[in-house]
Amino acid sequence: MKKFILVIITLLLSDLALACSPARPSAERLNDIRPTIITSPNKQFFLKLVPSRWKKKSAVIKRIKDSYAIAFEVLPDGQFKQLWSFKFWDNRETHSWFSKVKRPDFYLSDDGMNLVEINAVQHNNDKSAVVMYKKGKKVKRYAPMDFGINKLKVGPTSCRFKSWIMYSENRRANDRATEVNIRTVDNVLWHIDPDSLKFRKAQ
Repeated sequence: MKKFILVIITLLLSDLALACSPARPSAERLNDIRPTIITSPNKQFFLKLVPSRWKKKSAVIKRIKDSYAIAFEVLPDGQFKQLWSFKFWDNRETHSWFSKVKRPDFYLSDDGMNLVEINAVQHNNDKSAVVMYKKGKKVKRYAPMDFGINKLKVGPTSCRFKSWIMYSENRRANDRATEVNIRTVDNVLWHIDPDSLKFRKAQ
């Protein structure tokens, strides 16, 4: 009976381990990541995100086309006006293959000029955890340490990957402003204002 129970436990643990072993990306899997758009809270502006394209060469996956992002304004007549653009939004400054398949979270300001990028990073001093843009230019960069995180933790659904953040989301702060809420793995809530590109700890 004891042997039977040990066998069952071993099988269950094996299944869990397999379920939490994400496959390393192939060029085909990376190329399956589709372009997408995000909108400003007032729906008057949007950002088109086109991911990198990849090809396997001599057993190595190489980028053959860089990613880019373009911001547009929706005009009263329904036409689109291009505002700004930038390249390499998914070209993370890391050699981790996980970063290639984990898409950043982007939040656009109500005037379409500012952008907040939030990334899952693997080190608490990685300054690409939160990146802020003005008209497509990087103006501010923050690490998990700037949000009080001294040690990254493994989340309940993140397999073996450590993280500094539990979630991020857009929330209406009042009748006029929208903030980005970040809850860290230390269960601390932070507010980021995309319009002013400032952040503060929730009271």
